[in-house]
This record gives sequence, C-alpha cells and structure tokens, in this order.
Amino acid sequence: MTDDDPRGAGRRAAHGQAAYAVRLETGPAGAAAVVAGLGAEDVTVVVDVLSFTTTVTLAVERGVEVHPFAWRDERAEAYARERDAVLAVGRFEAAASSPGVEERASRDRPTLSPAAMLRGDGLAGVRRLVLPSPNGSTISALLADAGVGVVGACLRNARAVADALAPALLRGSTLAVVASGERWGTGRCAPRPRTSGGPGRCSPRSSIAA
Repeated sequence: MTDDDPRGAGRRAAHGQAAYAVRLETGPAGAAAVVAGLGAEDVTVVVDVLSFTTTVTLAVERGVEVHPFAWRDERAEAYARERDAVLAVGRFEAAASSPGVEERASRDRPTLSPAAMLRGDGLAGVRRLVLPSPNGSTISALLADAGVGVVGACLRNARAVADALAPALLRGSTLAVVASGERWGTGRCAPRPRTSGGPGRCSPRSSIAA
C-alpha cells in the first residue's frame, strides 16, 4: 500500500487487518491503516534496520533520549528547542560538509548514520536528541500521535524486542509491525528488500513458542 493510493478509506480499512492479533504493513500509509482501532494497551513496532532504528538503539545504549520527528526543517528546530534537545543532521547533509565518504563526515553534530552514532560523533554532553528521517522517524511519530506504544526494532535488539513484547501478546494486546520501506523521490513509499528480513527477526511468535 503506497502513500498515494487513490482508493482511500475502503482500501485503508482492508489493510487495517483488524481480524489479526499480529499485523504487518509498510510505510507511513500502511502505518496509518494498520493502527486504526488500536488502543493504549496495544503495541506497534517500527523496523528501519539500516538507519533509523539502528541509530536509535545505539543512542539509547549511550544513555541518550531520542525524540523522533517527521520533518527536517524549521519545525524540527523548534521541536528540539522546546525539549532542550540537539537536532541531528541527515547522513548526506553531514557528508556534504566534508570531503570523502560518510565515515569522514563532520563529527561536530550527531547524525542519522549508525556508523557515526557507534563512534559517538557529536554526542558529548547530549542528553536528548531529535532524530528526523523520512521513513522510520516519520512512521514512529505518526504511530505515537495515534496514542499507541511504539518500539524501535533492528537486528541489534531483535531478540530483546521479541522477549519484551511476548507477554503483551499473550495478554491479548494487538501487535502491529511496520517496516519503513523506501521513500522515492516522488514521495511514494514501497517495500525494500534490504529491510524485509527485519520484522521476522523480531516477531514475538518465536519467543512465545520457545
């Protein structure tokens, strides 16, 4: 289901998967569809393994509180100021400030790059970080605004996520997993093979069966 699907509410309802305790969708439009009808006791999992959710886990491991935000513009700057947080720059924005590959980019500010976060670039004294991205962060913000719990999953924390969510599923909560997909230049969002393995790796079903 893409962001510009013209069939509207009927298609969104069909993609809501209301009959299932565990749901799976892709991209912001899929997130909006799959979250319909969920409540505060339900949980959503965002999977963007090669960038956003991996960077989030690395930041949290360093004791940094991460705030996702959908846009990288003056709204993000204001959002960061309101929370006394540092606004991360995009990977390509950081790389453009210095010659060479991403790993040689400016290390003065934190970025969306997992490699930079692993090194701790720009994190000295940072307690709160606003992390915009067009995929994982946008989906996380959308789900949080819907009033459900949001968990970020990647290959680093897949088992921990599965173990943490298994009890909620056994209690009868609904679990919705949203893979980020790839946002194209047209604004459309489509599945991408490089993240398709992430949701299965963090499925609580494996933990319940163990």
